[in-house]
Amino acid sequence: MADDNSDWRLIIGAIGLALSVAAFFGIHDWTQLKAALGGTSPTPTPLHTYTPPPPPAFTYTPPRPPAPIYTPPPPPAPTYTPCTALYCGRSHFDETSMQWVGSSCGTDNCSLTATFKNDGSLAGSATATFTITGLQSGKLVFPALARCSAAIPLTPPGGVVSAGCTAYSINIRNFSAYPQATFGATITTS
Repeated sequence: MADDNSDWRLIIGAIGLALSVAAFFGIHDWTQLKAALGGTSPTPTPLHTYTPPPPPAFTYTPPRPPAPIYTPPPPPAPTYTPCTALYCGRSHFDETSMQWVGSSCGTDNCSLTATFKNDGSLAGSATATFTITGLQSGKLVFPALARCSAAIPLTPPGGVVSAGCTAYSINIRNFSAYPQATFGATITTS
């Protein structure tokens, strides 16, 4: 019986060796084995296909030139223009004339207009404030019965412009009842 087992072991070893040699030469199934023993070659079936990656695309990007450095032009040389006006570097308005509008003052209002000259060296605008005063026998007794303001528009140096307004107040009516009462006006600009 010992001889029967050793024969089988020898047969199984020989079969194992034959399969190992067949696998070494690329025979992996019965169809390939039959083809190798019968002389016909089977159609090879690849396990996987290898596709090499495309070569990397090479693009040349030249370096950027440095940005130009901005150098501002030098400021223009200052020109000196002497100012001979009394009010250099600004506008200044002086009243040149004043007029009552209509018949001086009404029952509770006074309307006036004035002419202004820009005696400054620059164009400008301003506000004129008209203050109605009360005089009795030529003396100032009420320095501010009423006030109003008017805009002096933009005026070039040496230019002349008019502005006027109407001042309303009950004080005007009350003062007009005084004997020898007259109205006056003061004008300021700012």
